Amino acid sequence: MPGHGGCRVILSDEPSLKAATMWRGKVVHSWKKFHGSLASLPPKGHSMGVPLSDCPPSLDNQYVPWLVSLCTRVVEAKGLETVGVYRIPGNSAAVAALSHAVACQGLEALDLGDSRWGDVHV
Repeated sequence: MPGHGGCRVILSDEPSLKAATMWRGKVVHSWKKFHGSLASLPPKGHSMGVPLSDCPPSLDNQYVPWLVSLCTRVVEAKGLETVGVYRIPGNSAAVAALSHAVACQGLEALDLGDSRWGDVHV
């Protein structure tokens, strides 16, 4: 049209609106698939399922996560004389319970004196 600077005027924008809505839905779905939703982010200070940079640092070395330092101390205290300490897996139920406790409650609430964590393989 001459009065519009050579641009075409779309009389019905329903198809383009539908396409934009579908595109937006696909982008949002892809974003949530790869990044998760904000509600799925763990609370600050938790050590499971978060990037290493977000883990609480060890008191001994700021570049080592507290959980790694804690596990190393447990193995040094209980497992140096244990055969296959890194080869033999722990009881899967106990490992799952420990992982859940650390992920949900954090390291501060973890009681290492609990009998469930007595096996060095866990």
